[in-house]
Amino acid sequence: MSGLHTQSLERALLESEQRFRALLEGVEKVSVQGYDAERRVIFWNAASEQLYGYSKQEALGQKLEDLIIPHEMREQVIVGTREWLASGRVSIPAEELVLRRKDGRPVHVFSSHTMQRNCRGEAELYCVDIDLSERVQAEVRRQELEAQLREAQKLEAIGRLASGIAHDFNNLLGAVLGNAALALEQLPATHPAAVHLGLIRIGGERARSLVQQILAFGRRQPQQLRAVRLQDLIRESVALLRATVPRDVRLDLDLPEPALYVQADATQIQQVLMNLCTNAWHALEGRAGTVELGLDVQHEGAAPRAHLWVRDDGKGMDLTTRSHLFEPFFTTKPKGEGTGLGLAVAHGIVLAHGGEIQVDSTPGQGSCFHLYLPLLDWEGPVTEPAPLLSLSGEGQGQHVLYVDDDEVMRLTVQGLLRRQGYQVSLAADAAEALDRVAAGDVDLLVSDFHMPGGSGLYLAAELQRKRPWLPVVISSGHITESLREQAQRLGVRALLRKEKTLEDLAGVVRRELERAR
Repeated sequence: MSGLHTQSLERALLESEQRFRALLEGVEKVSVQGYDAERRVIFWNAASEQLYGYSKQEALGQKLEDLIIPHEMREQVIVGTREWLASGRVSIPAEELVLRRKDGRPVHVFSSHTMQRNCRGEAELYCVDIDLSERVQAEVRRQELEAQLREAQKLEAIGRLASGIAHDFNNLLGAVLGNAALALEQLPATHPAAVHLGLIRIGGERARSLVQQILAFGRRQPQQLRAVRLQDLIRESVALLRATVPRDVRLDLDLPEPALYVQADATQIQQVLMNLCTNAWHALEGRAGTVELGLDVQHEGAAPRAHLWVRDDGKGMDLTTRSHLFEPFFTTKPKGEGTGLGLAVAHGIVLAHGGEIQVDSTPGQGSCFHLYLPLLDWEGPVTEPAPLLSLSGEGQGQHVLYVDDDEVMRLTVQGLLRRQGYQVSLAADAAEALDRVAAGDVDLLVSDFHMPGGSGLYLAAELQRKRPWLPVVISSGHITESLREQAQRLGVRALLRKEKTLEDLAGVVRRELERAR
């Protein structure tokens, strides 16, 4: 009876063990592995196949440290399992681990361990691993999004800083150009100083063009599509680049004679060209070299396209680098020297214009970026820079009050308007302006928008209450829809772009004085 009883117990134990293994085999998304005293695989469920990439046939009989344990953890695992066998218990708590798949990739798991004895009394180690990959990926994605947010905030701050600096610099340039115009008016064309004043004026106009681009960047303006002559845009880009590229980097142009036009936002396309050219001279890695900008027409396909290219003879790129070029935050530059946003932004701009961007590159032989944009069949006028304020007299002694906290700008505008034939008074802030309006007959008030102690809108609101018949013009370096709406509610007659004061001021003053008659 005792022998039968023993056989019955053994059979029951075997059946229990089979049920236990069947249960573990059917568990989904929970990897269960069993190992003998020599750490050889004796159990490997379907979830383990999915998690670690080894089939059951591949895993059975293999040692734990040869399958899923990273090299740096192998010795620790071997010593640990020997200690567990000697003590009869697993001595480490459940924890998060980074193990290894068959293809070598890391896999994040929450791992629990237990020691069991089979029907023969032999010790077996079972590992229960839960895949944490989705959670880890979500965490990585969260960190990436946080990094993108920080980068966007940094770019926004840089844009605001650049816009603020450019606004102040624009005032200084306005004063330089205005006084150069006044001086030229008073000198005969043959005077030796006239040549130098003319050069000051040309340099000031170029500097103001650069400032206006910085202001456009800071405003984050939407696309403003118009007919753009590409040859002019490329030449302007090269002129801006010459101030930044090293002396031993040569900038070459290859431009066709016939004018080529595209429907584009000139500022955005110039941003693309500047970015590509900057990357090109960085690719020279401090060596002397050449960056070439070119333009021609591509006749392949249904419609001809403008083909722009930027070529360098720098270090070039391999296939792996080229495959990631336009991904946000991908950069080959050292940490802290690049955001990885430039080419991603360039790619987005070109696509938004209905174009295409491609790259050819070979390690050691340089790179060439190709931009393709739909050509525009254009025979209309091209927008040229407006001339400076004409100094021919147009006023009839009307009294204009000009308000600005910048003394140089005040005095410059005073000189320009007096040459126009107006009587001009000046005020440094809103309070002084209100006192001057109260004290005398003012026919028109022109005020800067940004001023300490009261903005131009505050001044307009006070005058609407006290002198509703007085025409008010506000000058601002950043005219938004919100400013337009507020100005209209306060009865402001016109908004004047601060950077175009020299070109537009006389016409606005004349128009508003005529309307006020």
